[in-house]
Amino acid sequence: MKFFYFAAALIFFNFTASSQTITVSGQCINSPVTLNSVASVNGKPAYSGTGTVMSIAGVTISVYWLGAPDNVWVLDFDGQPYFQNTCTDAMPPGTGSTSCTWTAVSGQICTGAAALSITGSGVLPVNLISFNGTEINNQVILNW
Repeated sequence: MKFFYFAAALIFFNFTASSQTITVSGQCINSPVTLNSVASVNGKPAYSGTGTVMSIAGVTISVYWLGAPDNVWVLDFDGQPYFQNTCTDAMPPGTGSTSCTWTAVSGQICTGAAALSITGSGVLPVNLISFNGTEINNQVILNW
């Protein structure tokens, strides 16, 4: 039974540490698109997925940190930045923030009836250094 609790905790920990997504919608994005964590870019998480943009299906949509000299979060479609955010947060800021607003990149036209929306369920990554389980009084105590 101890092994079961230990295994379940490991599975939960690994799932939680890697289940990072954000959702983008509005403006020229035809319907909400879930972006998955793909890597770290310039030391911050990057997200990517595909959706329909300006009525073109299969467009790659990405959110990532563009480092110096720009130092901005970018929302791009097929490699072209359309929106940016100058907040230096560890995760891309959501559009609900009044202090960290997303703005259109100069020269890019991307409009629609709905306002741009970026929301997320990101979980900061955790590096597991040690993990140990001990039985005390018929209970399993996990330490990490």
